[in-house]
Amino acid sequence: RGPSVPRKTPTTPKKEDVAHRARVLTARLMQWRLANARMEKAMTRATHAAEVSHAGACMQFLYITSTTCNR
Repeated sequence: RGPSVPRKTPTTPKKEDVAHRARVLTARLMQWRLANARMEKAMTRATHAAEVSHAGACMQFLYITSTTCNR
């Protein structure tokens, strides 16, 4: 048998520990919110670019078909 190791008894967290944990969780939440905001902005830009590209393609198609049909 090895040396006897004392068991740790559950203790209530100290006020400083609770405050530190709250600050860490708040910082983590803020990081997620920032990451989500950046992702949302990127998705909005990509969606807008796709819509503009699609509108341009539609305009070209309409122009080509109108000039072809009028001949």
